[in-house]
Amino acid sequence: MDNENIITYKTSIPSNEKALNLSVIFTSPQNPAALVQIVHGMCEHKERYTHFIEYLVNNGFACVIHDNRGHGDSVINDDDLGYFYETKKDGFMDDISRVGEFGTFCYNIIKKINFNNEKIDSEELERRFSEFDYSLNLNEIFKAESNEDDFSETYEPELKRHLFGHSMGSLAVRAYAAENDDELLSLTVCGSPSRNIAAGFGIFLAELIGFFRGEKYRSKLIKKLTIESFEQKFLHENDLSAWMSSNKEYRDAYMDKRKCDFNFTANGYSTLFKLMKDTYSPAKWDVNNKNLPIMFISGSDDPCAKGEKHFNDAVQFIKDMGYINVTSKMYPKMRHEVLNETNRETVYDDIIQFLKKAQNET
Repeated sequence: MDNENIITYKTSIPSNEKALNLSVIFTSPQNPAALVQIVHGMCEHKERYTHFIEYLVNNGFACVIHDNRGHGDSVINDDDLGYFYETKKDGFMDDISRVGEFGTFCYNIIKKINFNNEKIDSEELERRFSEFDYSLNLNEIFKAESNEDDFSETYEPELKRHLFGHSMGSLAVRAYAAENDDELLSLTVCGSPSRNIAAGFGIFLAELIGFFRGEKYRSKLIKKLTIESFEQKFLHENDLSAWMSSNKEYRDAYMDKRKCDFNFTANGYSTLFKLMKDTYSPAKWDVNNKNLPIMFISGSDDPCAKGEKHFNDAVQFIKDMGYINVTSKMYPKMRHEVLNETNRETVYDDIIQFLKKAQNET
């Protein structure tokens, strides 16, 4: 698609934490078919998904992605990388909701412009968004935005969206879907960490360390028990990031010293383990949309998945919660980041086909 027909808008929106803004990017073709929201993983940032987003946009989808709190530019200062602030997991869930609303707003503005047979660019979208009043709910915003009676048939203040999460983000999107599945067109679980029965102990340990050493203390012990355990299988490659992808070029691009190469705080690990525990706790699931299309994707050599049996257990858990439209695929010889493997377009195509199929089922 010609870049002139792609709209990209980068801004910041407020979170529920005082002084913390969320850095967000909305990207869309001129006439999007649906909205995809992406939630990235641990110790990375939204710009790492640029190539994937371009692929989605070229196939007709609008995309919204933010830097998770404690990541990228969603920090009050750089000392807060790996820190999820006071509201931890609950704040993370609220962020996903807020970014979804922002994406919905932008999507509907584009639809309104198309309804009027006009063309929108990034500057016009920025102008419209600058008038966004967070004291109003979406229905009030769109009512104020629209002066044409007929336009009420084209804007969707409660627009359903596709939700995609990678790694820690895959835990987050499942935790979000557990309470909000009626908001979604589909759910894609990428690079899923398999269930860890020690998650409860992990919460206890992280909070104990946080109590005695401070919430922002960076524990080498917890890192050794978690992230460094993934590295063991690939030590012969003499590259600590080898577990993420078999493609060294993409791995080298990952090692952004500020935005990727950092250890979580005790607060961050507590949030991670809480997400793990809640994601695999049946009592946390309130299923209202049993027909929701859900797809699990993973690399067969992803140490985070802990092998095909544990991967299938994660898929079966979702089915046991009552969902009946669940598919899964493991890609041979791929590792943790299937979006950043040498033949990643194969994965991209499968995702596109899944999204389009889910779109047609609504």
